[in-house]
Amino acid sequence: MGHGYSRDKHLFTKSRSLERLQADHLALFVGIGMPKAVPWGSVYLTEENLLLQRSTHALTAFLKSHRIILCTDEQQISDHIGLCLSVLALLLKQWGDYPEETTERTIREFLRDHLLPWSGRFANCSPPMLKRLYMHY
Repeated sequence: MGHGYSRDKHLFTKSRSLERLQADHLALFVGIGMPKAVPWGSVYLTEENLLLQRSTHALTAFLKSHRIILCTDEQQISDHIGLCLSVLALLLKQWGDYPEETTERTIREFLRDHLLPWSGRFANCSPPMLKRLYMHY
């Protein structure tokens, strides 16, 4: 009898945790109105907080010049945080496989021009929620 209660309590706690993560995700990235942590870089780099601005076009040109093609199930703007982190992972893997100076320069350029100018502001949008999402995984 005691084991069933413990298992039910664990399932309830896990369910509540999942509900909390889903609520955090909704508030951070989807929002009712404006999300707290908009996942596109151009929003942080323009005074008007607009998508598809000069920074997005510069990133698209960078990707094209380095023959990086983003393949997603859904059409997505190239300066989405998830895509940018995927590009960084790809570049780091390439550097690990082929440790050349040109690859290191490419990584530095990507970080300097396309990720670091806005990712700190993104990460600071709602630290408690992001921390819960991070700690869950």
